[in-house]
Amino acid sequence: MEHEFEYDPRTDFKSWEPAARYVVKHHQAVDFHVSGQFSDAPSECKGKCVTLDAFTASMLCQVIDALTNENRIKFTSLNLLRAVDIGWSVTKKAST
Repeated sequence: MEHEFEYDPRTDFKSWEPAARYVVKHHQAVDFHVSGQFSDAPSECKGKCVTLDAFTASMLCQVIDALTNENRIKFTSLNLLRAVDIGWSVTKKAST
């Protein structure tokens, strides 16, 4: 599923989904702050941060694309860390 929007990790802090699609498209990891902010410069991310890498971002995008619209809204409203946990659980079950 091709998406037309462009994500700027320095200005778009609304959701982790555009950040995941940005990482997949540009193969450039972004840092995610637990408050929901993103940064492509680790020095700008103060406090607790995690890095959203291309492998994880690709998994998240594949899970989102496979969901119905109702479930997509629920999934993307989750905290990024929770969404990653659920995404890996779903992909692990699908591969066995």
